[in-house]
Amino acid sequence: MSSKGIAIGLADGISSSDVSHIASQAAVTGFLEDYFCTSEAWSVKKSVQRVLIASNSWLYAQTRQSRYCYDMDRGYVCTLSAMVIKSTTAHIFHVGDSIHGFTDYATMTWNSSPTIIGFGFRRIKAIYRLPEN
Repeated sequence: MSSKGIAIGLADGISSSDVSHIASQAAVTGFLEDYFCTSEAWSVKKSVQRVLIASNSWLYAQTRQSRYCYDMDRGYVCTLSAMVIKSTTAHIFHVGDSIHGFTDYATMTWNSSPTIIGFGFRRIKAIYRLPEN
């Protein structure tokens, strides 16, 4: 296992978009590839946030340069759920339409037995929300 832990990503495109499958694939591929390229000195949270910001910027640019530039419901849009397991902590992230305007971030910590000894949850101001026209 890498010193960055184990990363898992799952994305789902919106049904109103003909290109959301491209957004979903790019979101997962970008997350899995870019997370492991972040600085070893960064926390999991900071690493994932930086990767999500970059991914969102790329998807937003694809939409703005496409024929869907004035209809965000038809652009490069998807939800992304990701988990990074590092040491005894699972860091869980969710970005998407089900929690409009926020990124969810939770952590679960366990000891050597399967008992969860801590669970934290907080909402982070959205880094994935697209500007509205």
